[in-house]
Amino acid sequence: MVNWPAAAWSNGGVGANEASPDLTAICQEILDRPGWQPGNSMAFVFEGTGTRSAYSYDDSPGDAAVLYINVSGPTGLGNEIEAFTFSLFPNPTSETLNVVLPDDMSNATIELFDMTGKIVLSERGVGGRNTFTINQNWSKGNYLVRVRAGASFVTRKLIIQ
Repeated sequence: MVNWPAAAWSNGGVGANEASPDLTAICQEILDRPGWQPGNSMAFVFEGTGTRSAYSYDDSPGDAAVLYINVSGPTGLGNEIEAFTFSLFPNPTSETLNVVLPDDMSNATIELFDMTGKIVLSERGVGGRNTFTINQNWSKGNYLVRVRAGASFVTRKLIIQ
């Protein structure tokens, strides 16, 4: 449990008054659970008195609260040092997405996750330049693009408008 003596929120605010206290201990407890894997969901319950309004991801993905997790040190979740880089453009996008992999990479997997951890796109055995059409059924908002090559993976944030 984390105590949050929250200051007054402003309508649509995303500043210091709206930021939670450090949730490291809670997140680490979840990450340390047996069977935890990247892409699993996390849920937080906030209790208190008074009235606060916020958007849920289901109602308004672009306005929903965002949890940023900064990782330092070994996590046991995979390679900690990027073994390769890739290009992702345009970002933000609304129609097409280009993922350009290193020239020497020919058997990678590209996965696109929504913020609930659901895989909305998975392409295996790819290399070079890959162009994807944005599915109009995907909600606008933040996504994660993960490229896997062998035991290594690199993840980038993508915004769909």
